Amino acid sequence: LVEADIAIQAERVRGVNASAQKFATDGEGYKPCDPQVIRDRVAHMEFC
Repeated sequence: LVEADIAIQAERVRGVNASAQKFATDGEGYKPCDPQVIRDRVAHMEFC
């Protein structure tokens, strides 16, 4: 990949991570899955 392509992919990953954060809170209400699972997966995506 060229550097510009990598930058675009990195921006997409940041967008997905930001969207996922609303499901990672420990508050009340609907939880599609365990918030810790979401936090772990977001951390993994940031690491890659």
